[in-house]
Amino acid sequence: MKNIFKIINYEKNLELWKILNYIAVSDSDDSYIRSKNVKFAKILKLLYLILVITIIFISFIPLFSATKDGQNLFPISLSITINYVLFSILIIDYFFRWITFPLRVENKKYSLLFFPFTGVSIVMFFALLPSLIIIISPSITSNANSAFFLAFSQIVNSLVFLRLGRLILFLNVLTPFTSIKNVFVKQRVLLFNVFIFLIIISVLFALIIFQAELVENAKITNFWDAFYFTIVSLTTIGFGDISPVTPLGQAMVVILALIGVAIFTIPAGIIAGGFLQELQNNEAFQKQNEKSKESQKGVLLQKIIAGSAKALINVSKKTSRPIKKNSLLFSKKSRKEDEIINEILSAKKKNKNKERI
Repeated sequence: MKNIFKIINYEKNLELWKILNYIAVSDSDDSYIRSKNVKFAKILKLLYLILVITIIFISFIPLFSATKDGQNLFPISLSITINYVLFSILIIDYFFRWITFPLRVENKKYSLLFFPFTGVSIVMFFALLPSLIIIISPSITSNANSAFFLAFSQIVNSLVFLRLGRLILFLNVLTPFTSIKNVFVKQRVLLFNVFIFLIIISVLFALIIFQAELVENAKITNFWDAFYFTIVSLTTIGFGDISPVTPLGQAMVVILALIGVAIFTIPAGIIAGGFLQELQNNEAFQKQNEKSKESQKGVLLQKIIAGSAKALINVSKKTSRPIKKNSLLFSKKSRKEDEIINEILSAKKKNKNKERI
């Protein structure tokens, strides 16, 4: 691992690696990049976003030409070509995320080894999976008459939507989404506990409904049917495709509806409260930054004025010419930094010319 870090050498071209990280992660924060490189980095990030998003949306086009018998009117050769291009771009995208990962974590020693096990890496791998399956199976995709192909194409078409996970990662460019992501990160323990509680409740009620409805309800034939019905009832959606027929099953539905109304408001309240708090923190942070910038400008201006005053006094001593009281330096009106700097430079130039004479 140390040899890898020596080869990559992040410290040698740190600014270049920062720009690459800014582009790869679609970051909305550009404060860690030098001001002179921000515009260039933003242009590259925009072009990169347009390229990846466009090719992902193009990969969805074959789905619109699917027929009821499981076949697809979209040319197979063109579909394979699109997936080749998409796979190549997503591989490069994955590599950029991987190689810049040490810049985003504190423990850099084994960070390159840990990246494949992160949530972002898993999402990006699943985005690669549909194109990978199509590329490595040209003989299957070319045989449109086989029954196996029909099942295979349905699986691939369903996996295509995994690419939406990669599009979600691009939402980092939006500040509100970044705030929502921060809320999930900060409240992950509480949200995880609520989620586990909901899973336990769903499984327990599904078991009760399964035992109560298995004999008398023809629509519930296995545990999955009971679990599906429990989730639909717990979320208070109520599709109506499955209905309880036994008194116990009907009683469970009433309890599930009450629990669903009470429990499902907890995550919503946590997320909404955290989002508002995050917005307030961002607003306070921006105000604090503006105040610090103004104070820094004031201190810098005072230093420039003090330095220019000393320079003019030294010039007046050497030239034996007093400084006029109505000089711009001592004017009550506020002066711009450029004017002060120009006056200092002109005074130094006159002093050099005087010494030459």
